[in-house]
Amino acid sequence: MAQALVRHLVAQRVIADGRDQPLFGGVFAIFGHGNVVCLGEALFEARDQLPTWRGQNEQSMGFAAVVFPNIFTYAFAKLATDIAKELLRTGATAPFHDQMIEFEEFNQLVGLPKIREDEQRYYAHFEDAHLRGA
Repeated sequence: MAQALVRHLVAQRVIADGRDQPLFGGVFAIFGHGNVVCLGEALFEARDQLPTWRGQNEQSMGFAAVVFPNIFTYAFAKLATDIAKELLRTGATAPFHDQMIEFEEFNQLVGLPKIREDEQRYYAHFEDAHLRGA
């Protein structure tokens, strides 16, 4: 059971920045802490594909999992505040252009081309079903 679960986690992939990469960069674990399905052994066997970071307690693992993305929230909030102040003061965002990405780059970042492809497939299927009276 544990080996199957770990193989499933390792098999999960995502395309980001045009690269196929693992969805899970690793896992946290506290061994001997309710570990009844031999998960530690399975994780050890897959350590090259799914690194395991040993936590000392749930609090430290939760802190590590939350702090990293939260840092970006603070950085984005600061930049948004500075841009808003400049926009109110001058009516322009020119001083921040070097800190912003272009529309096309943003569209690629959020996967808009793939979303548009999926929409077209859906609409084609929907229109076909509608014409068939389904």
